[in-house]
Amino acid sequence: MNRLPAPVFDALRRLERRMLGILLTYGAGKLAVTGTGLLAALYLLDRSFEPPPEARVVLAVAALAVFGLRVWKRLLLPLRRRPAPRDLAALWERSHPDLGGLLASAVELPVAAAGTSQALLDQAREQDEAATEVLVASRAAPAARARRSGLRGLAALALALGLGRWLSWASSVFLVRPFAGQQARPTAPT
Repeated sequence: MNRLPAPVFDALRRLERRMLGILLTYGAGKLAVTGTGLLAALYLLDRSFEPPPEARVVLAVAALAVFGLRVWKRLLLPLRRRPAPRDLAALWERSHPDLGGLLASAVELPVAAAGTSQALLDQAREQDEAATEVLVASRAAPAARARRSGLRGLAALALALGLGRWLSWASSVFLVRPFAGQQARPTAPT
């Protein structure tokens, strides 16, 4: 991307940063919901059946494995895939039809062919620069879905922390039971 005109390069980088932020927000929200759901399931299993310490460890390891797979699928894989410059230009073109292919042309033809008129190249650069000044990243990559996912994740974490704080007499024992052997089930303080 570094052979592109500076305004085009900046526009593509701006869109790429926005897309990465959207993916990060979306994935983190999904992971927070998954993590709190797994923790709630472990807590309910522990409270309902009182499994032996070995079973608690196996359940905790299984929950960590499920969570690790979700981290890979929801966060790491999407963040590893970097969009190509032509894909970013296509997103800009789709969201701003008035560009008329200027950005796509600037990306596809970064080096002028031998014998190309300098006046034509200067005119194309001016058009590219003028076109990139009006680009709105939120139109090209809307973040509403990612924002909702992030808010759901924050709500799930807040609920889990609130319940853990409210039921601190039970949650403190629950968190150490797999490693502390057979402890008595906590009861509500009187």
